[in-house]
Amino acid sequence: MKYPENSRRRALMAAMITAFPLSAQADLIISEYVEGSSNNKALEFYNTGSDAVELSAYEIARFKDGAETPNAYMTLPSFSLAAGAVYVHANSGANDGLKALANSTSTDDAIGFNGGDSVVLRLVGGAIVDRVGTLKEGASAYLKDVTLSRTDTTANPDFNQDQWQTLAKDTFSGLGKAPGADGGDGGDGGDPAPTLGACGEAATLISAVQGSADEVAMKDQTVTVEGIITGFRNNGFFVQEEPSDEDGNPQTSEGIFAFSNGGGSLTLGNLVRIKGAVSDYHGNSQISVSELADCGATDAVATVTPITLPFAADLNLEALEGMVVSVSNAVVANTYGLGRYGEITISDKLKWTPTDAAIPGSAEYDAVIAENKANLLYIEDNTSSQNTASVSFYPEFGYDNPILLGDLVSATGPLNFSYDVYRINPMAPISVTSPGRTAAPEAALGNLAVASFNVLNYFNGVKKDDGSIDYSANPRGATTEDEFLLQQARIVKALKTLDADVVGLMELENDGFGDDSAINTLVTALNNEIGEDAYTYVSTKDGSKPGTDQITVGLIYRAANVTPKGDAIVVDMPEQTLGAETAAMRPSLVQAFTHKKTGQSFAVSINHFKSKRSSSACDNSAPTDIDQMQGNCNPLRVSAAVTLGEALATLGLPERILILGDLNAYSKEDPISVLTDYNPATHGYTIKTAANTGMDAGAAVEVSKNYGYALVAETHDAEGFSYTYDGAQGSLDHILASRAAMEDIVDLDHWNVNSIEAYALQADGLFKYYKDSTGYFGVGPYRSSDHDPVVVTMDLKSTDKGKDDGGGSLGLLSILALLTMRFARRRPM
Repeated sequence: MKYPENSRRRALMAAMITAFPLSAQADLIISEYVEGSSNNKALEFYNTGSDAVELSAYEIARFKDGAETPNAYMTLPSFSLAAGAVYVHANSGANDGLKALANSTSTDDAIGFNGGDSVVLRLVGGAIVDRVGTLKEGASAYLKDVTLSRTDTTANPDFNQDQWQTLAKDTFSGLGKAPGADGGDGGDGGDPAPTLGACGEAATLISAVQGSADEVAMKDQTVTVEGIITGFRNNGFFVQEEPSDEDGNPQTSEGIFAFSNGGGSLTLGNLVRIKGAVSDYHGNSQISVSELADCGATDAVATVTPITLPFAADLNLEALEGMVVSVSNAVVANTYGLGRYGEITISDKLKWTPTDAAIPGSAEYDAVIAENKANLLYIEDNTSSQNTASVSFYPEFGYDNPILLGDLVSATGPLNFSYDVYRINPMAPISVTSPGRTAAPEAALGNLAVASFNVLNYFNGVKKDDGSIDYSANPRGATTEDEFLLQQARIVKALKTLDADVVGLMELENDGFGDDSAINTLVTALNNEIGEDAYTYVSTKDGSKPGTDQITVGLIYRAANVTPKGDAIVVDMPEQTLGAETAAMRPSLVQAFTHKKTGQSFAVSINHFKSKRSSSACDNSAPTDIDQMQGNCNPLRVSAAVTLGEALATLGLPERILILGDLNAYSKEDPISVLTDYNPATHGYTIKTAANTGMDAGAAVEVSKNYGYALVAETHDAEGFSYTYDGAQGSLDHILASRAAMEDIVDLDHWNVNSIEAYALQADGLFKYYKDSTGYFGVGPYRSSDHDPVVVTMDLKSTDKGKDDGGGSLGLLSILALLTMRFARRRPM
């Protein structure tokens, strides 16, 4: 399953905008424009309204030389800008003086404007809110080498230079200050605000500012505090009371975040004295700094409060907000945000997908949900940047030095609250203790190995008339040659190391079986890596594609160890139709084999059921609460399980049958139950098929039986998993065995080369977000896909009379399938 970012993000931002009050959207303006020496470029944004504004609902667009269409744009960082506050974004190439005043920086072309350009602030993909510069082709550089400071704070989509004061080149003195700010206390006419005073003079205790309630006690008051600098973020720093001034109350925090234009030249561990207004910013207490004095070095050291995982029963994280805390040997429970947001989730244990551990809707299911929400902390980077080349708390992160799910982490830093979770901001690299990667599957050996592997949209491009390959024409998968070659190299490493006799593949490009096909390209690359023609594959007699989807299942095997027995069969899966919408899924591929060493037969069925992504043909079919616990299209996957179970019973296959594949159903979900041990009387609810599929005259019917297969992992790898989503582990990829096959199974292993790895290392995002990162582009089996391979080993015995073809009679369904499509072996060219 992929997580696309570009168009999806812009669509999401546009959707977010519609949820905001219209008046709030006119509150943000450009309040300062810096076009100075070299890369000294910056824009200051000012919230003129009475409510906070989410900056990521906006973007800036640059109209180069006054052109009528923008040549570049960038979405503003995710940041909630308080009423009356300003935010500065600068070019990363600016000098240190300018960057010290910025809340964030980037290299985007949109912040690389010159004096002849027009720069606009607009809603993401929408209406222009404010503008600097004129839309006039070939306009002279009339805004070059100047700083413009706003004098009239009325938003204006048409630039009016009368609203601005023109200042000399490289004037930065007004950055970070609201337009018209005169240094007053901004109060309501009551008691005058305190002065900053001198270092060491009496000051308000931070514990008094914080108070013992969830909301900061001295909200909306202006205070002066003095404390130790304990950490930095790009938009401020943390201050904690000296131990001698702590109040001794465990329910009041001794620390607080100081919102400012970064830390400037401040030094970690120094004393600092700050004056500013107190607020709760999305639940995080802070002081917006208006005046500051660096009081220099001190012998005092901020108290560090240890946090144990699982949390102690009386732990109140709110009482530690802003203070330095530490964790030891916490379990890494989620790394999805490591690249995207510079954060990892830690807990006392890995979290489990509820429907992989328990029957949906059961008490056990509810218990897993509760457990998944408990004992969570985040460790985050000290910037607000996204898709950064490295993270501050683990700068050596890379392909050969990863952070894996299940690693143990120790960290120390101030505790921050944002986006509804508590986060540690380490000032030094964290300590990571890892059991390490598993270099190869750890299943005990037999004399036959069969595996399942989803290869994540393996598309090998379109061959052009001149012989070159156009990867940008791929409807899915790699879009450049570099991306494709890295993806392929990692998949090949994984397949070579799997060393299975039969491998069922999912998410192959469905482009037939010719010399330029995806499956031929992959097998050729695999054999080249091995150094011999070890693997071959099956293909239709006429070379036609199985099914109509862009992706398909495939089958490769070691011809030296197994021989196909008869032709392979395609079992078409049901489609659900509602009005003009149709939800379909890939056909199943069934192939019998003879094991050369023993003469025994077995059959495999390779499957890729309908995904859990939204489909209007599924979603409009009135899913029950139980269905929704299992993702979109659950009844359609149930129909697929019934179709598969019935087909395998009538195809005259050997008694040993293995069902392989990405069934898009976790271990306790309905499709798995139907294929294994479902009992309507004891299951807790009745499983039903999907309506409007052509089965049962279009009706949704109750399933009355199961098909008796065993979920092999329950016996041989019950704690294993093949997939990670939303910070929880589970298995979407399964191997199910008939009773006869189960008797010969030695072991099963979920080979965790993908699910425990950071998403940032996946090939489909590397060249988009991390092309300048070092150490991310290694070649190995790790992050070769988003699903883990699953391998089962068997020990077949040589006998004169074995578990063979179950009587030899194919039955009507088999005959019809064979008439529709028959498979023959084909070696790669």
